Amino acid sequence: MQLTHVLTLAAALGSLAACRKKAEPGRFEDFIAPVGQIVPAACTAEADGRRFTLTGFASLPDTLSVEGDDSAVEFAEQPGGRALSLAVKIPADVRVQAVGAARIAPGFRATRRELDPASFRVVTADGEATASERVTVTVQLEVVKHFQTHQVTGCTVRFVSAVKAP
Repeated sequence: MQLTHVLTLAAALGSLAACRKKAEPGRFEDFIAPVGQIVPAACTAEADGRRFTLTGFASLPDTLSVEGDDSAVEFAEQPGGRALSLAVKIPADVRVQAVGAARIAPGFRATRRELDPASFRVVTADGEATASERVTVTVQLEVVKHFQTHQVTGCTVRFVSAVKAP
């Protein structure tokens, strides 16, 4: 009877270890579509679910939309450079403070708030990082396929974790 429990526990721990995916180094140019193209080079069916590391700077986009706790921030190799959209959870992955009163957006069922860009922080394993601090993020690619042809039409680059970069 106890041997069965030990084998079950060993199988469960083996499955848990298999879930932890190893990240491979990524290149920014593979995650940003060249001018005139829609799908970046990294967005392939083979890359679906793979994890990559990228080092750069996170920042707020001009307009930040939040649905539930889902949002997206910009992530660039250099401040002000071409950026990719990084899917994040607020406040688990990034934090930002709103200023002023909330107001209903005209014509939409949405609330608008002004944000304080100076309050933007990326949550890392070794503390919070500001927009001016370089971070190494681990991201996971989630490929988007056309519902009929199953061709890759894009991908979501999802934040997994971050550490402050030297």
